[in-house]
Amino acid sequence: MFHMARRIDNTALRAINTTMTRRGISQRDLAEETLIPLSTLHRRLVGASPLTIDEFISICMALDINAGRLMQALAAEQRTAMGQAS
Repeated sequence: MFHMARRIDNTALRAINTTMTRRGISQRDLAEETLIPLSTLHRRLVGASPLTIDEFISICMALDINAGRLMQALAAEQRTAMGQAS
């Protein structure tokens, strides 16, 4: 179970980091927009510590990412991975 949660975190982080790169948004810019301290944001974005739900939503809002759609995609990925593990 823990392994799957980690995979979802990594998938969400990839989506967030990819969006930031495509749009030319730095961690500093995102930290200012979300009011998440830069050092905390950095740890979250590199996967050193997990995102909280509030941080995830704040980041999605700042990047104009539909958090609900992203969560649905992550859930579908988890179901697919679980089906492959059977």
